[in-house]
Amino acid sequence: MKKKRTKEELTILRKAFRSKIIPFQIESVKTHSKSSGNVIYTSKSLMNSKREKILSEKKIEKRYYRLYTSNQIDFLFPTISKATDSTYNLDVDVRKSKEFKLDVGGHFSSRAVNTGYFSLAYRKLGKTSYHIKSESYFGKFYGSIKTEINIEIPSVYPISITPYFVMNKWDYFYNFATFFEDNKPSYLIQKETYYGIKFNHPIGNTSKSTLDFRVFSLEDDYYQTSNFTNKDLTDITFFNGNQISWQFLKNSLNRKQFATSGHYFSFKAKYINGKEHTLSGSTNTILPFDIHKNHSWFNLTADFQSYLINNPLFHLGIHAKGVLNSQSLFANYTASLLALTSFSPTPDAETYFLPVFRSPKYVGAGVNLIFTLKKKVDLRIDSYLYQPFITLNNNNSLGEFENSKIFKEQLLIVSSSLIYNSFFGPIRATVNYFPHQLNPISFQVSYGFIIFNERAIR
Repeated sequence: MKKKRTKEELTILRKAFRSKIIPFQIESVKTHSKSSGNVIYTSKSLMNSKREKILSEKKIEKRYYRLYTSNQIDFLFPTISKATDSTYNLDVDVRKSKEFKLDVGGHFSSRAVNTGYFSLAYRKLGKTSYHIKSESYFGKFYGSIKTEINIEIPSVYPISITPYFVMNKWDYFYNFATFFEDNKPSYLIQKETYYGIKFNHPIGNTSKSTLDFRVFSLEDDYYQTSNFTNKDLTDITFFNGNQISWQFLKNSLNRKQFATSGHYFSFKAKYINGKEHTLSGSTNTILPFDIHKNHSWFNLTADFQSYLINNPLFHLGIHAKGVLNSQSLFANYTASLLALTSFSPTPDAETYFLPVFRSPKYVGAGVNLIFTLKKKVDLRIDSYLYQPFITLNNNNSLGEFENSKIFKEQLLIVSSSLIYNSFFGPIRATVNYFPHQLNPISFQVSYGFIIFNERAIR
């Protein structure tokens, strides 16, 4: 009869056995491809032959997966062979992606926020890796054109440089219209044009650092009263300037939207400097105005999301966002409000203009409950509390900042959705609750992701 060993004895034996295992180390890296340029790029991305003689398993794994995420790489096939008694050679077969990529999609909804999408990209892998992409969103509510060139410099400490140009337009209706309702005239139209350059540096396989310089030109056309007609002229605020920002982003969520697992963290610091020019419209009841102002401020934004329970039938997530903003007052209440960062924790909240969820300093936090009823079918309940620390008071047309009453001015957002996560995007039926609206409860059926190009400064 074999002698039984205790748990402590087995632990000692296992440690002794593992101590004899030779660490997995890479002595050389060779890449193979139909194009010699591909070999140069991938080799430099995996190993610096001038500085590094040996790579640990952890280092090569990190660089390999980072290389695999490149848009220009379609397939990597690695093999290893023994070099010496303690090291290995790594051979990687590289297959680059097709040079042209076409994407077509959109968001289709029972509300009047339908948006089509089209993009065309050209990708090239040579001594450097780069892709040129042009995309367009088109619809009555939202339209956008964006062109960018992303250049990836091959290195074991990679960096990408991305010059870009963007034009955005949002057209907000006065009511929560559906296909079966008539839209009143637009009460707010926001137009943005900006261009700049980004420097991205990955930190690990799921995080990156981004330094961004941009020049922007904004135009907001709005009414400060609900009593207006198509013949009335809006107030107009122009704001032109520049912005510098730095962002740390870590993202391992399993979906673009309506995730059920993973983690997300973003911290962004921005400095904005510009000149305002505001003109009065025909609904102005006081004296006509033509105001010029200079503005500069800092904005700090932190956004955190994590799914703590990831069970096949139940998922529990938490989501929090905080903003610190030193923005000065614009020429009037509405102009000041439009420049503030909004609290929009759910995708649908981005399609509404919600003044009560805009303030210079606030925190918002919520819970995400997801019940998986069937494979790819989720019942999702998202509920959030919003606590402003400073609000913009509308006692007069100019507006003024004032301290909020902590724990007495909290607002609640609730969204409940039945979602089928199809291969082409989510199909869902959603009930939303947004307080202090004419119709605080709204229902919609939609298909596709609600995605916009980044706003210029807001």
